[in-house]
Amino acid sequence: MVSTISFSNNDIPDAKKIINSSKVEVSVLELEESFFEQASYNEDESMLEFITKDQISFIQIFNDHESLEFQLMVMSNKVMISKSLFNIGQSKLAFIIDGHDHIQFTDVLVNE
Repeated sequence: MVSTISFSNNDIPDAKKIINSSKVEVSVLELEESFFEQASYNEDESMLEFITKDQISFIQIFNDHESLEFQLMVMSNKVMISKSLFNIGQSKLAFIIDGHDHIQFTDVLVNE
């Protein structure tokens, strides 16, 4: 599977923030916002929390050099990801859905 990713959030006029805190921001294309039923950042536990419509098979975390850092098996529509897995700056999350060809990408900006 070949995936092309881009880190230029500013070039995408349809980007919508689904998590917006002082420590972390997560954006998706507005067109794909409906994939997420809930997205939040738990400040007390430093965790990104997602609930999706479809079951997630795997989540991939890409660094700012577009290199795969982690692939995490999920097998659920609920996932919590520690902010400690991300470096400060831009990253990407790829949500791989069982039985779907489409991969849901999100842009992640860690501020601190």
